[in-house]
Amino acid sequence: MTTNERAADLTAGLLISVGIRRWALDTRYIFSPSMEPTLEVGDRFVLDKLSLRWRPPERGEVVCFRAPPPLSREYGEKACFVKRVVAVGGDTVQVRRGALYVNGARVREEYLRSPTSYAMPRLVVPQGHLFVLGDNRADSRDSHFWGPLQSSYVLGRAIGEA
Repeated sequence: MTTNERAADLTAGLLISVGIRRWALDTRYIFSPSMEPTLEVGDRFVLDKLSLRWRPPERGEVVCFRAPPPLSREYGEKACFVKRVVAVGGDTVQVRRGALYVNGARVREEYLRSPTSYAMPRLVVPQGHLFVLGDNRADSRDSHFWGPLQSSYVLGRAIGEA
């Protein structure tokens, strides 16, 4: 193999890896305890960006998203937050007596660190939005704090450890 062929292979490999990272898969890390015990501070995970093109996030999935306006002022617009989708556009969501209710039905949340300590009045999630909550409800700035998240802010799904 000549030097030019090696350089061409290296360039092609670099372009492919940059393309994969930009449009398909990326790795991120957890910087806050808001998703404990599911994801611990310092954990790394694979972010699936590609599947958003044919399927929107669903209830129960963990997503990574750009900071919404209330958080972008504090953390910057490039910050990536990780939360669980608990309701989608058109759903009603409410927290009462420490339990999450979606469309009037109590949601079983075995992944929670502890029961939710706050109440939240019934809210209809607007179309094109998601309602996202951290699994560590006692230490999570999430939709109960700043409201429904525009779906366009979602960067991808957390699909596994990196």
